[in-house]
Amino acid sequence: MIWLIILLVILFIAGNILWLLPSSDERRRMKLRTEAMGRGLSVRMPPMADDLPEACAKPRSQWYEYGLLAVSPDNALEERQAWLNHAKDTGGHDELFALLRDMPEGVMRVKHTPEGLFVLWNEQGDSADLEHIITLLNDNLRQNG
Repeated sequence: MIWLIILLVILFIAGNILWLLPSSDERRRMKLRTEAMGRGLSVRMPPMADDLPEACAKPRSQWYEYGLLAVSPDNALEERQAWLNHAKDTGGHDELFALLRDMPEGVMRVKHTPEGLFVLWNEQGDSADLEHIITLLNDNLRQNG
């Protein structure tokens, strides 16, 4: 009987510890975010004042903005600011719609602000999708900068 009680206590403690560990999906998302930040992207939850598109069926906590900031450590301020000015001068809608069309399936929005160029992504892809997003953002800055 004592062994049964000891076993139950051990299982109870182990269960609580395992419950605190991130799931495999959470670990995959953390890996994507870390990789994106290592490549110079900003990764953040959308600001509360920023309404999600109606097509975003998931809760706000499952959407993240990945973006290139106008002020960055690699001193690309002039290039990024030129893109933002170009997009502002032309209305920017054609460039943003074309960019959104080329993005991976989980990207719901592309926006430019004085802060930079951002995509709203549900992180349902993998590293190849992240690489595609990074390439498109950088290419778009070079073309329109």
